[in-house]
Amino acid sequence: MTSQRLICLAFSKVIAKKQEEFSKSHTTIVRDEYKIEDMMEVVRQRCAGKSRLALQEIFAETKDMNEVITLFLATLELVKVQEVQVIQEENFGNIYLVGRGNE
Repeated sequence: MTSQRLICLAFSKVIAKKQEEFSKSHTTIVRDEYKIEDMMEVVRQRCAGKSRLALQEIFAETKDMNEVITLFLATLELVKVQEVQVIQEENFGNIYLVGRGNE
């Protein structure tokens, strides 16, 4: 299975979990602009200094769906340009991100 497909499958699980989490919170969501370039830097920083980072960890502190989606797109772009590698050790297991300098 390709890296992009693995990430997409994992992302669908993250989206479902976050939608449930956000639906339980009855706070007003203020529109916030997120840039893919900024989120790419967030992923790079989180991967730096770690041998690997669980994909779900990067979504743990997201505040709204726009942030979740932008962070996902940033992760896909980093995989595409080969700055981040995707690893899954077993079928249906956790998916990990490994930064280029941590291979």
